[in-house]
Amino acid sequence: MLVVKYDQSKFDFKKHIEDLYDCNHLESLHLLIPEEISYSQLFKVGKDSSTIFHDKFYAKLNSGWDPFLNLYQQFVAYVVEQNYKPNDGDILYQKTPTFRVHLPENLAVGAFHCDSDFNHPDGEENYIIPITKMYGTNTVWCESDVGLLDFHPMPRLEFGELFMFNGNKLRHGNLVNKTGKTRVSMDFRIIRKKDYDCSKKLESVTTKTKFEIGRYYEKL
Repeated sequence: MLVVKYDQSKFDFKKHIEDLYDCNHLESLHLLIPEEISYSQLFKVGKDSSTIFHDKFYAKLNSGWDPFLNLYQQFVAYVVEQNYKPNDGDILYQKTPTFRVHLPENLAVGAFHCDSDFNHPDGEENYIIPITKMYGTNTVWCESDVGLLDFHPMPRLEFGELFMFNGNKLRHGNLVNKTGKTRVSMDFRIIRKKDYDCSKKLESVTTKTKFEIGRYYEKL
C-alpha cells in the first residue's frame, strides 16, 4: 500500500466533475438528490453504482467526454511512467475509470471483497483517486495482509493524492458513511500484459464485461 502525491492542477479531475453536477462542494452532493428519490436502503452488490450521480457520470463518458477521458489517459501514462519499469513490457489499463459515490448513511460498495472474487485476473494493481476527502467511515477499509481480516481505514486521503494497493487479493470494502459528507472518488486497475492470461476468458461477475483489450482494458 502506498500513497503518492501528484500535481492536482495538471490533473484536475475535480473541476470536470464539479462542472458535470454544477456543484462546487462535492461533499454536499447528496443534497442534490430530488425528494422523490430515496437511497435509504443500503446498496448491495450490483446496485451500488445505480444512483443518479453514477448514471450522469457514465452517460457523459459514453456520449464522448473527450476532455475528461484524455485527462484520464494522460494520468494513467503518468502513473505508469512513475511506477513501472521498461522491462515490465506492455501495460494494460482499465479503459473506463470506476466512479464511486459514498452517500451519507449508505455504502459505496455493497460488500467486503477482493477483486478476484469478481473474476478480475491475477496481477491487477488498484489505484484510488480521491476527489473529496476520504476518512473515517466514508473511506475504504482494507485488511493489512491477505486473509487477516484486520480491517483498518486507508490513510486519510485528499484530492491530489493517489492510493495504490493490491485490491485483487486484499479484502476491502466500506462501512456505513456516518460523516455526513459524500465521498466522491474514482479508481482504476493496471496489469502488465505479460501477467494476463487471456486464455482464461474471464468476465466481470457484476457487469459481464469481458476482461479483454478493447473491452475492459486498453493498451498504453
